[in-house]
Amino acid sequence: MKKLVIYILFLFIQSCAMDYACTSDIVNKSKKDVTIFIVYDRKKLDSIYNFKEENYLKHLQNLNEGSGLPFKFDTLTLTSQFTLTTNARLRVNFTAGGANIIPNYSLINKIEIKDNESIKTYDHSSLDTLFKRINNAVWEFQIN
Repeated sequence: MKKLVIYILFLFIQSCAMDYACTSDIVNKSKKDVTIFIVYDRKKLDSIYNFKEENYLKHLQNLNEGSGLPFKFDTLTLTSQFTLTTNARLRVNFTAGGANIIPNYSLINKIEIKDNESIKTYDHSSLDTLFKRINNAVWEFQIN
């Protein structure tokens, strides 16, 4: 009986002791600087923050500052703009959850990547396949 109690206690502690999370990063592996535009979904943000724009603007501001890169943010269109130099990394998503967590891109409406020659647009529906799993905690999209 004592071994059973210890085993159950061990399982309980094991399940409570771990915080699982994953991040999604864009990495510029090209030989030129690129500009990244992340357009957020206003309807989704309104539903999460009960139409309190000041709350979700604060959340997006914290998310942008967490990238560690200089940025511009347009509050009218909910668009963040970053310049990504060669070999630089931009975190675009952080998802917390349980074991085997996968990224949740529900706040992002689209991502645009602009260089001197072209603009590539990735809408919300393509984000799940755009980012590739590197390990259990990191998903990555490489610009080549």
